[in-house]
Amino acid sequence: MAGAEWPRIDRLDDPEPVVSPLWGRYLLAHWLDDCLLVTLDDPSGRANKTSDLFKTEFDALLHALETGLAPAGLLFQSAKPSFGVGGDIGQVLGYAERGIEASMADSEAIKSLFRRLEKLPCPSVALLEGTAAGGGWELALACNARFCIAGGSIRLGLPEVEFGLVPGAGGMLRLPHLVGLESAGRLIAGAAMLSPEEAFACGLLTGVAADGAALLRAALDWLGQRPDPRRPWDRPGYDITPFPSYPGPVAGAPGAQAAPRALAALAAIAHVPFEEAGRIESRCFAECATSDEARALVGLGFYDRNRLRQATDDERAALARVGRRLGCVKERLTLPRTPNPDEAECLAFAQAAEALRILREEIALPAAIVNVASVEQAGFPSRTGGVLRFIAGMGMQAFLARADTLARHFGAPFHIDIAADDAARLLSDAESRNHQGETG
Repeated sequence: MAGAEWPRIDRLDDPEPVVSPLWGRYLLAHWLDDCLLVTLDDPSGRANKTSDLFKTEFDALLHALETGLAPAGLLFQSAKPSFGVGGDIGQVLGYAERGIEASMADSEAIKSLFRRLEKLPCPSVALLEGTAAGGGWELALACNARFCIAGGSIRLGLPEVEFGLVPGAGGMLRLPHLVGLESAGRLIAGAAMLSPEEAFACGLLTGVAADGAALLRAALDWLGQRPDPRRPWDRPGYDITPFPSYPGPVAGAPGAQAAPRALAALAAIAHVPFEEAGRIESRCFAECATSDEARALVGLGFYDRNRLRQATDDERAALARVGRRLGCVKERLTLPRTPNPDEAECLAFAQAAEALRILREEIALPAAIVNVASVEQAGFPSRTGGVLRFIAGMGMQAFLARADTLARHFGAPFHIDIAADDAARLLSDAESRNHQGETG
């Protein structure tokens, strides 16, 4: 396409931006002197997600920059309070439902976009006036420089392990080169979210500024130095430093699988060429994304906790009430020394049995309240996604059969006098109430 055919990009002093036929719903672009300022503004909600729409428009923008559009520098900013929060979880799980190959292709697609960004002939800068997490932080890491407003509640990092996932847009590729393999392991496997000062201290930020105006000035001053746009790993003679790895353990990691998988992938990534490392990351991402653990943790972390983020007084009271009842099960449960019971299994089933009794008594409770209360207040294993997901994951018939076996051995805490069809209906109704704003 000839240069004259590129869609016109408005100057900042124009009153209305022009929406191009190639981008404009998500990405807005303006000339700022001889630099291009790209604003992220996801039309789907309050935060920027690396959704399919983002990928489509980012691909179009990159194509223009690769074939004729030639700014001296490229700057990314956000129109939202945060810079970016990562993938569209519905789309991520949708690809995962189609299998490992589809999930790998999803990871490869966004990774290839960020790789094209860092191979552009112009340097790029991320302007961070809010939190950058997951794919939002991976976009920033793919830029040559990152400037952030100091202080406040801004956090920067890759929290995917908290949801049974691992970074899939290049975070595991770049962090070992930027901070070393051991630090990368601690940050990724620990789902660490850093303050701007912490990120600057470990070399992940180019600079910090007091406000948005100072942030932009610092970025333009940096671009004015005409820095080499090539990343260190793309320059001739670059060798991967033989980093010591971080073996763990990972204190506080909510899942049993994602953190160890991330550490194993990082150990392999640090010793292979960049493109091969990308395939290792994509495989690791897909294996985690298609796991039962990820579905459970995403359900608890994204859906249930978000459902209760604006909890009413009644919902907060219900959380406390359900948490107390499930917590009392743990306090009251006593098991004989024979026949050598599995205490963790017994506690999980006793609390799950109590959860079904609660649903029968409080017919207006949404599943989110019971799941969150079970994990946050009663110590139910978070990797299950909460007590009701634990039951659903087993299947009601299998759950009731195992509970009946435990009741014959250990008595009343495991006895459930609810028919299988009725218990399944209680679970289904509670789940459907997650989409309603009421607890009764």
